[in-house]
Amino acid sequence: WDLNEIFGNNVYRSNLIKALDARAVCLNIDMDAKEIKISDDQPFGDITSTGTGRNWAHVNSISYDESDDSIILSLRHQGIVKIGRDKKVKWILASPEGWSEDFKAKVLTPVDSKGNKIKCENSKCEGEFDWSWTQHTAWLTPR
Repeated sequence: WDLNEIFGNNVYRSNLIKALDARAVCLNIDMDAKEIKISDDQPFGDITSTGTGRNWAHVNSISYDESDDSIILSLRHQGIVKIGRDKKVKWILASPEGWSEDFKAKVLTPVDSKGNKIKCENSKCEGEFDWSWTQHTAWLTPR
Protein backbone atom coordinates (compact mmCIF):
# COMPACT_ATOMS: atom_id res chain seq x y z
CA TRP A 1 0.00 0.00 0.00
CA ASP A 2 1.47 3.31 -1.11
CA LEU A 3 0.85 5.91 1.59
CA ASN A 4 1.76 8.67 -0.86
CA GLU A 5 -1.15 7.51 -3.00
CA ILE A 6 -3.55 7.10 -0.06
CA PHE A 7 -2.79 10.50 1.44
CA GLY A 8 -2.37 12.29 -1.88
CA ASN A 9 0.19 14.84 -2.94
CA ASN A 10 -0.70 17.49 -0.39
CA VAL A 11 2.08 18.58 1.92
CA TYR A 12 0.13 18.05 5.12
CA ARG A 13 1.62 17.91 8.58
CA SER A 14 5.00 19.22 7.50
CA ASN A 15 4.62 21.59 10.46
CA LEU A 16 4.80 18.59 12.82
CA ILE A 17 7.89 17.11 11.19
CA LYS A 18 9.69 20.43 11.21
CA ALA A 19 8.81 20.95 14.89
CA LEU A 20 10.41 17.65 15.89
CA ASP A 21 14.04 17.76 16.93
CA ALA A 22 15.70 15.89 14.09
CA ARG A 23 18.45 14.68 16.40
CA ALA A 24 15.83 13.09 18.68
CA VAL A 25 14.17 11.20 15.84
CA CYS A 26 17.41 9.75 14.48
CA LEU A 27 17.56 11.56 11.16
CA ASN A 28 20.87 11.62 9.31
CA ILE A 29 22.21 15.00 10.37
CA ASP A 30 25.20 16.56 12.09
CA MET A 31 24.53 15.81 15.77
CA ASP A 32 26.78 18.69 16.82
CA ALA A 33 25.07 21.30 14.66
CA LYS A 34 23.84 24.40 16.51
CA GLU A 35 21.17 24.97 13.84
CA ILE A 36 19.48 22.51 11.50
CA LYS A 37 18.53 23.93 8.12
CA ILE A 38 15.71 22.19 6.29
CA SER A 39 15.63 22.18 2.52
CA ASP A 40 13.34 20.21 0.22
CA ASP A 41 15.97 20.12 -2.53
CA GLN A 42 18.19 17.62 -0.67
CA PRO A 43 18.61 14.09 -2.05
CA PHE A 44 16.04 11.47 -1.09
CA GLY A 45 16.51 9.87 2.28
CA ASP A 46 15.66 10.05 5.94
CA ILE A 47 15.57 13.83 6.30
CA THR A 48 13.04 16.23 7.77
CA SER A 49 10.50 16.90 5.02
CA THR A 50 7.31 15.58 3.44
CA GLY A 51 6.59 13.89 0.14
CA THR A 52 7.80 10.88 -1.80
CA GLY A 53 11.36 9.91 -0.95
CA ARG A 54 11.18 11.46 2.51
CA ASN A 55 10.46 9.72 5.78
CA TRP A 56 7.30 11.78 6.30
CA ALA A 57 5.31 8.89 7.81
CA HIS A 58 7.89 6.67 9.57
CA VAL A 59 5.67 3.61 9.98
CA ASN A 60 6.52 1.81 13.22
CA SER A 61 3.66 -0.65 13.54
CA ILE A 62 0.79 -2.22 11.64
CA SER A 63 -2.12 -3.91 13.40
CA TYR A 64 -4.93 -5.75 11.64
CA ASP A 65 -8.55 -5.16 12.76
CA GLU A 66 -10.61 -8.10 11.55
CA SER A 67 -13.88 -6.46 12.70
CA ASP A 68 -13.87 -4.25 9.60
CA ASP A 69 -10.98 -5.66 7.55
CA SER A 70 -8.71 -2.66 8.08
CA ILE A 71 -5.26 -1.84 9.42
CA ILE A 72 -4.12 0.56 12.11
CA LEU A 73 -0.78 2.21 11.42
CA SER A 74 1.50 3.99 13.84
CA LEU A 75 2.92 6.77 11.66
CA ARG A 76 5.51 8.12 14.06
CA HIS A 77 5.73 11.49 12.32
CA GLN A 78 1.98 11.90 11.70
CA GLY A 79 -0.10 10.07 14.30
CA ILE A 80 -2.16 6.89 14.31
CA VAL A 81 -4.42 6.15 11.33
CA LYS A 82 -6.90 3.46 10.40
CA ILE A 83 -7.15 2.52 6.72
CA GLY A 84 -9.68 0.14 5.15
CA ARG A 85 -8.96 -2.48 2.49
CA ASP A 86 -10.39 0.08 0.03
CA LYS A 87 -7.33 2.22 0.89
CA LYS A 88 -9.51 4.98 2.38
CA VAL A 89 -8.60 6.61 5.68
CA LYS A 90 -11.29 5.75 8.26
CA TRP A 91 -9.96 7.82 11.16
CA ILE A 92 -6.91 9.67 12.44
CA LEU A 93 -5.77 9.84 16.06
CA ALA A 94 -3.51 12.89 16.13
CA SER A 95 -3.52 16.58 16.83
CA PRO A 96 -5.85 18.25 14.29
CA GLU A 97 -3.38 20.98 13.29
CA GLY A 98 -1.84 20.80 9.85
CA TRP A 99 -4.14 18.27 8.17
CA SER A 100 -5.45 19.17 4.72
CA GLU A 101 -9.18 19.86 4.31
CA ASP A 102 -9.92 16.36 3.01
CA PHE A 103 -8.53 14.77 6.20
CA LYS A 104 -9.70 17.19 8.91
CA ALA A 105 -13.06 15.41 9.19
CA LYS A 106 -11.23 12.10 9.85
CA VAL A 107 -9.42 13.40 12.96
CA LEU A 108 -10.95 11.92 16.13
CA THR A 109 -12.23 14.25 18.85
CA PRO A 110 -10.92 13.56 22.37
CA VAL A 111 -13.51 13.06 25.10
CA ASP A 112 -13.29 12.66 28.87
CA SER A 113 -14.46 9.61 30.84
CA LYS A 114 -18.05 10.93 30.72
CA GLY A 115 -18.03 11.41 26.95
CA ASN A 116 -17.70 15.20 27.08
CA LYS A 117 -15.58 16.80 24.38
CA ILE A 118 -12.15 17.95 25.58
CA LYS A 119 -11.28 21.44 24.35
CA CYS A 120 -8.07 21.53 22.30
CA GLU A 121 -6.37 24.43 20.55
CA ASN A 122 -2.96 24.66 18.87
CA SER A 123 -2.24 21.01 19.76
CA LYS A 124 -2.74 21.68 23.50
CA CYS A 125 -5.74 20.27 25.36
CA GLU A 126 -7.38 21.08 28.66
CA GLY A 127 -6.97 18.73 31.60
CA GLU A 128 -4.48 15.90 31.50
CA PHE A 129 -5.19 14.77 27.92
CA ASP A 130 -2.33 14.85 25.44
CA TRP A 131 -1.89 13.50 21.92
CA SER A 132 0.35 10.50 21.22
CA TRP A 133 3.47 12.22 19.93
CA THR A 134 6.09 10.10 18.09
CA GLN A 135 4.37 6.90 19.21
CA HIS A 136 5.79 3.56 18.14
CA THR A 137 3.07 0.94 18.55
CA ALA A 138 -0.69 1.19 18.09
CA TRP A 139 -3.43 -1.43 18.39
CA LEU A 140 -7.02 -1.67 19.59
CA THR A 141 -7.79 -2.78 23.11
CA PRO A 142 -11.10 -4.09 24.51
CA ARG A 143 -11.57 -0.68 26.19
